[in-house]
Amino acid sequence: MRVNVLLLSSLLPVAFAYSNTHPVIAWASHHNPSLQAAPSSDILEKILLSDDACNHDAIVLVDQPGLYASDLRVLSPYSSLSSSINSAPSSIQLPYVPMKRENPFPDFAEVISRKCGSKIVHTTPGGLSGSVEQNGGKHVVCMNMPPLSEHKGSDRKNLLSEHESQLSADFEALSFIFPNHLVVYAGRPYTHSLYSRQDHPESAPHNGTALPEGGILKRYQLLTPGLILSLLVAFFVLVPIILGGINALASIKNPIRVDNAKFNAAEKKNQ
Repeated sequence: MRVNVLLLSSLLPVAFAYSNTHPVIAWASHHNPSLQAAPSSDILEKILLSDDACNHDAIVLVDQPGLYASDLRVLSPYSSLSSSINSAPSSIQLPYVPMKRENPFPDFAEVISRKCGSKIVHTTPGGLSGSVEQNGGKHVVCMNMPPLSEHKGSDRKNLLSEHESQLSADFEALSFIFPNHLVVYAGRPYTHSLYSRQDHPESAPHNGTALPEGGILKRYQLLTPGLILSLLVAFFVLVPIILGGINALASIKNPIRVDNAKFNAAEKKNQ
């Protein structure tokens, strides 16, 4: 039992290794040394608050609740979005970045705006080209994507594909308006209460189709940290206890049967 407990405790860090993390993908149309930085918990600060950020005419911050690294791995390597990332002079893809707060992009946008003299613009998928001004100076664009976590299976995969198409169209327009740009695309855990206070997908503008969601690094997580922990507890704690109990019950002798045997033997001697 002690060995099982020690083994369980050693596996706990594995169960929680990817909890409270989110995927981060960033790429730049021009060389950006910040994107070559070693992965760390403050990678967003290193990218967005560095002096290199001000060298770009536009910085696009894409936030998507419910997007996981596994979702992004579903994206075809031949898709427009994947091609843009792979062909970029500077890029970085981090599937599991520790989260410090829900959506840091609005705060980053404020800092970038003050530091670089950029105009802050808020938009949704499909609305980027109509939200920015070609000759309006530098821009920081905050793009809010609809959440993914309420969708599963083929519906989720279809939404990911639709979102990829919309994002590709937006980034193509971005390349035309701002040839020198930086894009940071990040997911985060989906919180329904927080999202309900923001723009709900039903109130967001539609282009004749449902707004999709998704990307490049696969959610549809079957083995979440909580489920992994439950399985470990069941296997290494509950199963040995149950087996020990069964063995203990099997080894117990019936005292009544023994007493009856002794009584019958004594009665025969008396006769």
